[in-house]
Amino acid sequence: GVEEVDTPRTPVEVAWYAGRQVTLKGGWKLTGELLYTSFPAKRVPGPSYDIVEPQLEVSRSLGRLTLTGDAAFEASVSGGGHEFRAKGKASFALTPWLAASASFSRYLGAAGVDLDDDAWDAGVTATHRRLSLDLRYGGTDRAPAECFFTRWCEPGFYATLAYRVWP
Repeated sequence: GVEEVDTPRTPVEVAWYAGRQVTLKGGWKLTGELLYTSFPAKRVPGPSYDIVEPQLEVSRSLGRLTLTGDAAFEASVSGGGHEFRAKGKASFALTPWLAASASFSRYLGAAGVDLDDDAWDAGVTATHRRLSLDLRYGGTDRAPAECFFTRWCEPGFYATLAYRVWP
């Protein structure tokens, strides 16, 4: 679900991913992804909340340590323009099925819109075959006004459950 600040409430958010990973020489991997996020139950008039985000990621494994850098461009940010994100991540395999990781992101908002901010997180990911559970603690430096004076921007715990369809 999603907690939009609209009336009547928008109760559903659906994210669709498609991507391709290529292994390069020297243990490098290059991944291209396309994310489309839709809000099919939006009943409020006005701009769509839908988001299209192409992303390019480069990673390198050094034993149990994996270093990753990615860049993403987001179009149609709630009708407010575009956003660019750069992110760095370090992940360490504790066991074959459990990894600890941390990341830091820098977001640059649309021209003329002051939405630049930093975000960070740290957590663990457990994987079983195609299923993964990610438990994480993270936060941002956004001001309360940018979060509609809610608790949305306060650091907190969150979880993601994912199923990989393609091997």
